[in-house]
Amino acid sequence: MARLVLCFLFFVAVAQGRHEKYEGHQLYQISGPAQEIAALEAHIDIISAKPTRSEIAQLQALVRLSPEEKLQWLQYFDEKQMSYTKVADNLAELLRKEDVQIQATRASASAKRSGRTIGWETYYRHQEINDHLDELAAQYPNLVTVINAALSYEGRQIKYVRISTTRFEDMRKPVIVIDAAIHAREWVTPPVALYIIHQLVVKIVDEALTDSLDWVIIPVANPDGYEYSFDEDRLWRKTRSKSHEGADECPGVDGNRNFDHYWGTVANSANPCTIVYEGPTPFSEPETRVIRDVLPFPQMAWLSI
Repeated sequence: MARLVLCFLFFVAVAQGRHEKYEGHQLYQISGPAQEIAALEAHIDIISAKPTRSEIAQLQALVRLSPEEKLQWLQYFDEKQMSYTKVADNLAELLRKEDVQIQATRASASAKRSGRTIGWETYYRHQEINDHLDELAAQYPNLVTVINAALSYEGRQIKYVRISTTRFEDMRKPVIVIDAAIHAREWVTPPVALYIIHQLVVKIVDEALTDSLDWVIIPVANPDGYEYSFDEDRLWRKTRSKSHEGADECPGVDGNRNFDHYWGTVANSANPCTIVYEGPTPFSEPETRVIRDVLPFPQMAWLSI
């Protein structure tokens, strides 16, 4: 019992320090023209954005503002007639509460799993997810194949699964490609990818989904950033590469912008210290090269979640 209490106190102390950089940061929900909000992305941290239901070409975004920049940006929103509402007063406190909740759900999930490597009650680390993929391939060898695609910049194994009743030998079957967690902090996306795998392989909801289609699913496309978001910075979004000029001060590349689609056409994306840095060249990141190399199928649909 004493050891358990000491472990919990150590965990709380680490969590306190890990989120200290976000002490006093506030979250605001803003609404405005999609073009205006898109232009903000290189200047402030947009946590999420979605279309509004009431107006066309309008977005609703959740943004993070530090104490130092809050006044400047609230004035900007007023000048642009963009409505805003404060939704959280201290981001660090929210992140500390999230840590405690995750610790509790992991303990509960561990007790319930009964030998399974993955459940649906909590978030899992990169190696745990890779282990789960290997477990599925061993249990369902006629349906699941694990591909060790490449190593990330920091040397982590990027794995994905190929799900097929015909071992991808029937070229008439369309292929669905899904990747998750190219943005490291979006922890909810690997469980979505894993749940899709579960519904296709374990708890089969419709056999036609594998009889008529082949699947490629990458549950953690950016493992370095994903692990860094657990250990160091909860809101880290980019990769962790240091192959570009200025990388010592500003490491990492925005994976979504590292493809060769409109690469080099947005000036703000050329700055390595922005959250939307596109990298020194298209496909400079091993993580995006894995996705690129998966994609060339005659008939396919690609979903990045």
